[in-house]
Amino acid sequence: MASADGHQTLNLTVSKTEGRPGDTLGYTVSYASFSDRTIEEVVLTLDYDESYLTVTEANGATPSAGVLVFRQPQLVRSRPESRTFWFKIRDDLPVGIASIKAYARLAGKEIANVASEVVTTVVVAQARLHVMLSADQTTARPGDLLTFTVSFRNDGDAASEDTTLTFDFDEGVTDVISVSDNTAVGNGRVVWNLGTLFPAQKSSRTVSLRVRENAAVKQFDTFAKITAANASSAEQHILIPLLGVNSTASGASGSIDDESESEGIVKGAATERAPRTGGAVVPLTLAISALTGLGAFLLHKRRLA
Repeated sequence: MASADGHQTLNLTVSKTEGRPGDTLGYTVSYASFSDRTIEEVVLTLDYDESYLTVTEANGATPSAGVLVFRQPQLVRSRPESRTFWFKIRDDLPVGIASIKAYARLAGKEIANVASEVVTTVVVAQARLHVMLSADQTTARPGDLLTFTVSFRNDGDAASEDTTLTFDFDEGVTDVISVSDNTAVGNGRVVWNLGTLFPAQKSSRTVSLRVRENAAVKQFDTFAKITAANASSAEQHILIPLLGVNSTASGASGSIDDESESEGIVKGAATERAPRTGGAVVPLTLAISALTGLGAFLLHKRRLA
């Protein structure tokens, strides 16, 4: 609140002290005269930052170069009045924190000007990145061609700068067949330099991978990530199980079929020749029951008479 010579009062309040781009702000000016007479030719002004605010409801005032001007013929003694003016915070604020300030003034015939205190609204504008990874198959076999789609968007209030999208894959299991935009590929990674990503902007990129015929793993991982100089990163990955994969362990061979794959069991058998014992040859039969990650072998011996 501010006053001049103890006869006029003026107070300015704002509807929000913290906001985001696109929010609505209301400035309410309350004023009164307690002099011994009615004030003539009253002029009420609101100074605001037009680089951040757009007038949406002037309530009888006239905007002019960052100032709202409201005129009234007179201000009756001891009769408080108020006016509210509405603004929208611009959507295209720069990245970071902005302080929006405003103040009001009251003038009239034969009175000293009165100014209010400055009110401030702090606005934070930032980019918020999202990424989503999807594949056209939920499982794969050696030789299969899979297409991965990397979708991304900026849900924030500001543009992201130096934005980069990456897609990581297992180059020991898969080969890149094609990528959208003919971007850089190397060391198991596809990289797209997106540059600036504006608020509400969204798009996608695709990668086609072929599973190698000699793939010897039960599954492979793919990973997508989006980063920017002025935003938090976002990421997502997909794990693709491989069916019908041939594997080799300790001289034994086997395959993962559709049923055993879900149970983590490798089926197969192999024989090895044992050392001679008393002139007899003892063949060893290895029955393989390889539980996932354990690789336990059960050894059964059968002597010849």
